Amino acid sequence: MKKEIFKKLYLPSTIKRLEKKQQLLEIEESYDVYKFLNHRLLAAIIIFLVLLFVLPFGYIFAICFSIIYYFGLEYLCFDWPIKQKVELLNKEALYFFEILYLSLESNLTMYQAIKKTCENTHGYLTNEFKKLIKEVDMGKDITLALKEMKEKIPSPMIRKMLLNLENASSLGNNISDTVSDELEYLKENYWTHQEEHLNKLPFYVNMMSVMFLIITLSLIIICPILINMIK
Repeated sequence: MKKEIFKKLYLPSTIKRLEKKQQLLEIEESYDVYKFLNHRLLAAIIIFLVLLFVLPFGYIFAICFSIIYYFGLEYLCFDWPIKQKVELLNKEALYFFEILYLSLESNLTMYQAIKKTCENTHGYLTNEFKKLIKEVDMGKDITLALKEMKEKIPSPMIRKMLLNLENASSLGNNISDTVSDELEYLKENYWTHQEEHLNKLPFYVNMMSVMFLIITLSLIIICPILINMIK
């Protein structure tokens, strides 16, 4: 009954978005996103009320910090880990698919090439492909296994690679050529991303300096007020 009430409290798009992020992070299916939403909402309300009645001009701080907490918590718990996972996957993908391409050039089937690649690499992406191999060994079609694996990978580049492998497997195309083309695409995107990251460094440095200044000024203003209130 309570869960039905909470389902009406939150937008279906919000639930769907969090469940997708939960899947990408491979959090246990038993994890209830409604608990996260309820705890976040309750904590935001508490923060709002505490700041509203404790601080001078509390209504300003209460609104600002409650909003920052409400949206920032989802970013810290879901978006940031997903972003880190994407960067890790993209970094591992270059080496993994390079080995996969060489294995395919040895006239191995896709299954054999993936298995051999997993034996010679390590990392998160390798572990995901090991799960795929295990599923195929248990009787699942490799095309279906690739399709299901694609849904659990947050990296758009790797999803594209898996989609092309899936299509090559189902249509009987040359898998080696497919991997070669996608490998070039991965390399190009990786170095483009690295260049963009370096170009953004000065902006991040300036932003951190401004944030430090704002926090320092806020403490200078708030601390004397709090001290006087305590006295």
